[in-house]
Amino acid sequence: MSRNIFNDLSAALEALPAAFVLYDADEKIVICNDAYRREYRPFEDLVQPGISHTELQWLKVNEGLDSNAIGREDDFVRDEQIRHRTGPEVEEWQDDHGRHIRLLRARLPDGNVVGMRFDITDLRVAQEELKARNDDLEHARAELFKLANLDELTGLPNRRAANANLQELALTGVDANENLVVLQLDLDGFKRVNDELGHDAGDSVLTQVAKRLEQLLPDDGMLFRIGGDEFQFLLQGQHKATEALSLGNQIVQSISAPFIYQGRACEIGASVGLSISKGAVSDLDDLAKQADVALYKAKRSGRGQVAVFSKDMATEREKDLQIGRFLQKSDSSNVIELDFQPILAAKDHSILGLEVLPSWRNLQFGSVGYGRILPIAEGLGVGARLSLDALASFCEWNATRAEPTTPAVMMKVSEQLLAHQELFSALAAYDFPQNGMIFTVDAEKLRYLDGDRLAWNLEGLRDMGVRLGFEGVGARTTFGVLQAFHPQSLTLSRDIAAAVDDHQNAQGLVRLIVAQAAVLGANVVAKGLQNRAQVALLADLGCDYVQGDVIADRVAARDYDTQQIKPVREA
Repeated sequence: MSRNIFNDLSAALEALPAAFVLYDADEKIVICNDAYRREYRPFEDLVQPGISHTELQWLKVNEGLDSNAIGREDDFVRDEQIRHRTGPEVEEWQDDHGRHIRLLRARLPDGNVVGMRFDITDLRVAQEELKARNDDLEHARAELFKLANLDELTGLPNRRAANANLQELALTGVDANENLVVLQLDLDGFKRVNDELGHDAGDSVLTQVAKRLEQLLPDDGMLFRIGGDEFQFLLQGQHKATEALSLGNQIVQSISAPFIYQGRACEIGASVGLSISKGAVSDLDDLAKQADVALYKAKRSGRGQVAVFSKDMATEREKDLQIGRFLQKSDSSNVIELDFQPILAAKDHSILGLEVLPSWRNLQFGSVGYGRILPIAEGLGVGARLSLDALASFCEWNATRAEPTTPAVMMKVSEQLLAHQELFSALAAYDFPQNGMIFTVDAEKLRYLDGDRLAWNLEGLRDMGVRLGFEGVGARTTFGVLQAFHPQSLTLSRDIAAAVDDHQNAQGLVRLIVAQAAVLGANVVAKGLQNRAQVALLADLGCDYVQGDVIADRVAARDYDTQQIKPVREA
């Protein structure tokens, strides 16, 4: 090799950003650059062509240049010889100075070995920084996902996650032998917890609700919190309608048990809407909407119930929404019409009272029964106003008669009226019948009202001669609720009264309610009776009063003075 070429080669090697060395077949250095020599500081002057690889390793050992050799000198040298001869083409390690070193080794056909050592410390630091940044990004992404898809309070997936899950199912499809079930539930009376005990109490109750619901969640199901006090179950598998309905009833029963916050029992309830697919579903979003429609039905039917979606529910709800929009815009006092249904003694069928049955008439919707329109008004927060309108219509009718009605008068009102802040100023202008009135409400709904305001109003109503009656008393009515409010009358749930002549369980339940009424000093009323066998049987079971078209016709207010009320319908 000419001197010029050698000089050029040496200059090129010195310019390399790495330590370079060439060993011959006898493992002696042929050429190396200054970067390689500096690896052996302060003895770099000894690193010259002709020195063997083994001599260099003993230099490390004798001068303490590598801590890995301490106490194992012979083994260290032997290991380094093996690595030089048979080691991998690429190696990386961290030296005693904390540097990260990468060695590239190439064995040539003539036995020579070329080695290059790179200090990759800066690269490793950059990689670690990049990894840390990636970790931070992943953590931030995970946190964003949680914020976007998980409810912070309960830890459950939220509405966004529920919608995304439905969209994924729509893309992947559902097996032909599987179906989907959506159970949508809404807490009844939860607002009272927030209003009376504060939002901390509400948060605690929601967390406890989530835990109870998770315990009921089937293995193939998912649970979401889709709103403030709304939750949703999504089940995928081979589910029968009866199984889904059973789960809905378990949910209602579980939530009805008291929740404890700071030693105080908080009582709420739950209503459940259920929809179930039959085979493949073309629009999964519709399934969730159907469950929501069924939930509306459950709440309108008295709460604490499970409703299974049917097609007529959607039509019914749309009409209710139209009625609701009209109610919010209009004064309904001039469209209330009144009918009366006699209440008879169960034993001798003598007329002991009248129930006022208001209806709401509108040119667009025709006549809408009080039983339908009152829940709509309550859902809009105007139940008290509608009850006052109906009450005003009755009092005006009664005041115009030459001989005001003497039988006791019973009338269903919204529970919102009983908790109304301006109740007594609103009632001041009304002249009640001499025998007073009984305001009836759904038994379970009073649990969810402002307790202090309700107690104050009920006491004032008693002073006015207005007594309290409970409607819909049945298996879900706790004796604690009855004791808390001391109603004058207990009206049996209509499904119990209708089943009493066919089912022993219904008869046993009637006996229990009659016994509870005796403790409270209340009367038991059975309404909506369909045949004379039911009338006779309920009388034998201890009911005090009976009512129904089978034993006495209802009479319109305008015909009350001219149409004779028949105490007993002939067989």
